[in-house]
Amino acid sequence: MNLRDLWTLNSTLFVPIVKGYALRASVARSVFPHARLGTYGVVVNDCLGDIQNMTCRDMEVDSYQRAGDLGLYDSLDFVSPVLCESTLLFSLFSNEPPASASVP
Repeated sequence: MNLRDLWTLNSTLFVPIVKGYALRASVARSVFPHARLGTYGVVVNDCLGDIQNMTCRDMEVDSYQRAGDLGLYDSLDFVSPVLCESTLLFSLFSNEPPASASVP
């Protein structure tokens, strides 16, 4: 289970999976008390490339907030998004901008 997919889970699966990740972070914190702990691939737009789809985006944001309410981030020092989305990667290695890019 990837944390960036939390928004796709039904409520029956959401709570135990989030609590499992929170427990994992808590155990890592107790074993490595001075380490900086974080997650990767969280807080990203994962709406199948449709950044204009606010219903999808709202569901993602809501899932991250609910995960926080359940303690997912309590033992973490940082969360890291995916720093290079596929459309950005494409635009870096192509002469043509992706259709979703706004070109002045």
